[in-house]
Amino acid sequence: PIYYPGFTPQYKIRLEAEVKERLGKWGGNGYLQQQDWPGSQLPLMGLSGFYKLSGTIKLILEIEDILALFQNDPRTIWYPYQEPGFYGIVKVQISL
Repeated sequence: PIYYPGFTPQYKIRLEAEVKERLGKWGGNGYLQQQDWPGSQLPLMGLSGFYKLSGTIKLILEIEDILALFQNDPRTIWYPYQEPGFYGIVKVQISL
């Protein structure tokens, strides 16, 4: 038999979707991921999107672990360490 450390998930199921405007002016993607977390925990869910302000400047928004807002307890994979939980990031990408 194969043995895994206690913090290694034995399975992951991930669904992803992506959408982009035909000319690439805006777009976004999202995912939903379930794995064998310890205890009963909600799946991970994340969304991101971008909008091109010009040919070289892109505004990007990322939101991670949205469903953590609806959990009673923090998400833990390797007790007692906690996952970051819900957070968002705003970025400006400049391509030269």
